[in-house]
Amino acid sequence: MQRRIFWSIFLTALAAVFIVGLFTARASYKSIDARAAEELRAEARSAAATLPLLRNAEEYLSALPDSRRVTLISADGQVLYDNHAPSGAMENHRARPEVQEALRDGRGESYRYSNTLTEKTHYCAVRLDDGRILRVAVTRGTIAGLARRLMLPLSLAAALTALLALFLSRALARGITAPISQLNLAEPLENDAYDELTPLLLRLENQNETLRSQLDELENQRRELAAITENMREGLLHIDKEGTVLAINRSAARIFAVDPAQYVGQNILLVSRSAELHSVVQAAQAGRSGEALLEVNGRVYRLLSTPVTVAGEQKQAGMVVLLLDVTARQQAERQRREFTANVSHELRTPLTSIAGYSEIMASGLAKPEDLRGFAEKIHGEASRLIALVNDIMELSKLDEKAALPPRENVDLFELCEKILSRLAPSAEARNVLIELTGCHACVWGIRPLLDEMAFNLIENAVKYNREGGSVLVDVAEGNENVALTVQDTGIGIPPEHQDRVFERFYRVDKSHSKETGGTGLGLAIVKHAAAVHGASVELTSTPGSGSRFTVIFDKEFHGFA
Repeated sequence: MQRRIFWSIFLTALAAVFIVGLFTARASYKSIDARAAEELRAEARSAAATLPLLRNAEEYLSALPDSRRVTLISADGQVLYDNHAPSGAMENHRARPEVQEALRDGRGESYRYSNTLTEKTHYCAVRLDDGRILRVAVTRGTIAGLARRLMLPLSLAAALTALLALFLSRALARGITAPISQLNLAEPLENDAYDELTPLLLRLENQNETLRSQLDELENQRRELAAITENMREGLLHIDKEGTVLAINRSAARIFAVDPAQYVGQNILLVSRSAELHSVVQAAQAGRSGEALLEVNGRVYRLLSTPVTVAGEQKQAGMVVLLLDVTARQQAERQRREFTANVSHELRTPLTSIAGYSEIMASGLAKPEDLRGFAEKIHGEASRLIALVNDIMELSKLDEKAALPPRENVDLFELCEKILSRLAPSAEARNVLIELTGCHACVWGIRPLLDEMAFNLIENAVKYNREGGSVLVDVAEGNENVALTVQDTGIGIPPEHQDRVFERFYRVDKSHSKETGGTGLGLAIVKHAAAVHGASVELTSTPGSGSRFTVIFDKEFHGFA
């Protein structure tokens, strides 16, 4: 390759010497002068067209060849920039011919000669759109100088040869670099290039392999992260510092009822305009963690926002908002408050009665014949307190599911027979007929809980029955389940209360419950005892006609004997 370049330059030099001898000095001069003048005009026009598009004009002008003198002049003639001399030390150029012509016609030219140096300077000025003048100048020899140089033909031949060699070497360089610029960098080893490029191509292939491996690893990590976030139960929002949604997982999209594909890249306010969400986003934008409760479609969510900063820097890149479903916790807290208030109320009533009667007895104000009645009332209220405390303790055990008695085979039919015997006096007092039907069916359960559950159902059927009514207790066994049904002909439960009768201390008719002495926890115990046994409780009731409660035990799931 070096030999090819050498012979090309050598032959070009010989041809240049031969050609130069064919032209006279004047023809050469005119040709060169005309071409140089046209190049200068083209350079001036090109620079004038490019200059307004650049932010840093001086940087562009300083990059122009030093052989060109470039001057930027204001409309009033003040020199703003010159690449050959300090602009502050230069005189006003408004009187220069080329400047005046450019101000008037948009473009101007002039020549200045130096007889001493046998040189002339060609000035080309162009007016810019903002009124400034860009002037480009070049200094060339005169005809006299050219004639003097012809006296040294060898020197001239050498110079022309060097000039031609410069152009030819540039062309050769382009030819050499063309295969390099056409390399397939994606597959370096498939290129048919110079042998000297083989080490470079091998290195490129190794780098490509490394990059492909790193990209595959990043893609795997991205897929893993996407799989984790998409399968989270919690909602997750990734938002930039301007409030634009960068990512929204499936749970968050379900909570806000939006399509993630449509809202990624949109402002968070388009996803939800809730004040709670806006407040946690503002907190994260300010560099703080935010927290709020948001209620959406009957569910309560805890919003947590955290600002995200660039690793190793203090610059904030965005934020992450997490949505946690705390509906159950909120409901539990509400039930706890209601339970505490109800317990306080239920305890206060009998204690107030006991305190009142005992105070009358202690003060001696009670008549002797009234003492027995007062004592009976105190005993009744105390019994009510004991029953209430026992029911509360029973519910606590069921809630905690701890320290429960062992399971055994329990015959529901025999269990109900014993309960009917215990409730016979109460039924006779209210003239209520109790009847037990069905068959002997066993379940694998906790006998005290099953007894409490069945007792509460049958006792309620007697208490809330009408005078002369009836109660039907039925035990049935099917292929898949065992069912205990208690049906009465009592007062019934209105439809609007049927969903709440299993709540603690809930009473449909508080005055009637006070007369019957109930604690308001009987059906709550039934519900929890059934849950311990994996059973379900069904209620059917018509006001004025009676109610029917059915407890269904699943054989297969719970392994009944």
